[in-house]
Amino acid sequence: MRQPDRHGKLIAADIDPIAAKQTEKPKKPFSEAANELIESLSIGWKNPKHKQQWPNTLNTHAKSLMSILRRLKSHPSGRITFQGEGH
Repeated sequence: MRQPDRHGKLIAADIDPIAAKQTEKPKKPFSEAANELIESLSIGWKNPKHKQQWPNTLNTHAKSLMSILRRLKSHPSGRITFQGEGH
């Protein structure tokens, strides 16, 4: 949503946009959130290899997902047909 639209909705709801912005949670980069998740989950892992496997797996799959999302965003129709889809 564009800032002017968002601010207009806040003002219409009798909410101060500046105060609302100051109370918003700051967004974390994916890598930081993933590392925090891995740290919190790793407490219960018995195999130390899992602590290394998780970041590798997330990194691999997140990169693939981000690539797909970029392609979808830039596609003129807003949709991409993947191999095997739509037969």
